[in-house]
Amino acid sequence: MQEGKNGNNPTFTVFNNGEKVTFEITKNMFDALKPQSDLIRNINNSKLSKVANKVSNFRRGVLTEYNPLFSLTNAIKDAQDVLINSQHPGKTYTKFPEAYAQIINKGYWYNEYVRNGGEQNSYFKDGKFETDIKTNKAKSAITLPLKGISKINNVIEMAPRLAEYIVSREAGRSIETSMLDASRVTTNFKAGGDITKTLNRNGFTFLNASVQ
Repeated sequence: MQEGKNGNNPTFTVFNNGEKVTFEITKNMFDALKPQSDLIRNINNSKLSKVANKVSNFRRGVLTEYNPLFSLTNAIKDAQDVLINSQHPGKTYTKFPEAYAQIINKGYWYNEYVRNGGEQNSYFKDGKFETDIKTNKAKSAITLPLKGISKINNVIEMAPRLAEYIVSREAGRSIETSMLDASRVTTNFKAGGDITKTLNRNGFTFLNASVQ
């Protein structure tokens, strides 16, 4: 990327089949795509940050992903968010049963949604359960109930987004626009500035969601 100078727009250059292609982009797009500042990058790569990250992930897991009560409280919150944030709330509510069925049966809309990054909109860490790594039998037995709670919470959290995605796609919207609708229908955990996200990872758990 090149920053715009002398009144010119910034540019973004790619190579398509070996051919250099340069696009003009807006300043807002440039600001969104530019790398993190050296200060933010150094903080995130520090040893202290790695420790704070583990603490934040543990706290987030205990309060959300591995918490059976979160299933109820999150479902109520997300249902309210749909009313405020949805592009078509009435239709989205009617699609909740279909969304659950799509997730359980891995249906067409579910596969399209996941294939285009739907799992990355999760409240949990990148939509993945951290104990999916290979463990010994004793540890696997201990984590088995947690995995069950995690799967239930993930289904409940994804359902409103998938319902919004289905309605948007059936209304003729593109995949990209429908993905945006879905990410915004409840709290968009991928949104946020560098400072807020850095603080969120380093001890200020849930700050990014609270700001939104």
